[in-house]
Amino acid sequence: MIHWGLENVVVEEILCSGDPSWYHDYTDMDHNLESGQTYTLNVIGGGYEGYLDVWIDFNDDLELTDDEIVLDDANFPIAYDVFYFDITIPSSASTGSHLMRARTRSYSGPVTDPCETYDYGNCLDFTATISGGSTPTEWLSADITSGMIEPGGSQEITLTFDAEGLENGTYEKTISISSNDPENPTVEVPVTLNVMESTQPWEVTVTDKVHFINVPASANPNIYGEPLVTGDWVGVFYVDDEGYETCGGAAMVDASGNATVMAYGDDLTTPGKDGFADNEIFRWKLYSTSWGEGFTASATYDPEMPNQALFA
Repeated sequence: MIHWGLENVVVEEILCSGDPSWYHDYTDMDHNLESGQTYTLNVIGGGYEGYLDVWIDFNDDLELTDDEIVLDDANFPIAYDVFYFDITIPSSASTGSHLMRARTRSYSGPVTDPCETYDYGNCLDFTATISGGSTPTEWLSADITSGMIEPGGSQEITLTFDAEGLENGTYEKTISISSNDPENPTVEVPVTLNVMESTQPWEVTVTDKVHFINVPASANPNIYGEPLVTGDWVGVFYVDDEGYETCGGAAMVDASGNATVMAYGDDLTTPGKDGFADNEIFRWKLYSTSWGEGFTASATYDPEMPNQALFA
């Protein structure tokens, strides 16, 4: 590719110079773009048929992933001719300045990787400043970020996950805990949040009385021998005043195959039974998202854990 033109940025002639000759640092050239809008990119191909992919690093982690591609496998089949391609900025794109990378590959098929070295082709890094988009969400927070602990003591820290405003995908962070412990001055704890569309299949009334139930992947929750997968649901049910089984808590299976169900107890300050009574037995159901159907299930409990099969 020997020419680039997108919105307010034009590179009239892209030369094969520098070290390496195929890389071009144009990050001082800033494209002014708006989320939800479509722009026309014009390029001139090089001496062979070629392909072009464009990424914008929306989350600024310097890792260009498939969900950050804004132009995929654009083809310029005729050498030294002008071609036009539409680039749409997602409406959910984060406001601010981000790295934008264009990769071309000639003579040997489409672009397959934003960082791979090709025999023929070039790499151009620009800046894209996006307005009108969403503000990046800080999805992980802790209730305690500093303090003092007596020797031999411990401190419980509650983490809060907030997926509001996040696109579907996997988000990762590392919590670093620093102390004056001479043997372990820094402890790092990896944290992963999986965001996906999966509608809860049962309505649940939330109350102040909560019983946590861990359903690990090692328990092999399954429907007719088919293991539950990410996006499937596990639920516990109680019997309401009219004798019907009603969902008292549900959890979606995460990417590791685990689920933690929050079962809610009856709120005695409201009319009618809206949760589990003390010592009421858990009735289990599993829901397959792919099948769109729920199934009655039975559970085997860890004998080392308290409150076997009963709400407490």
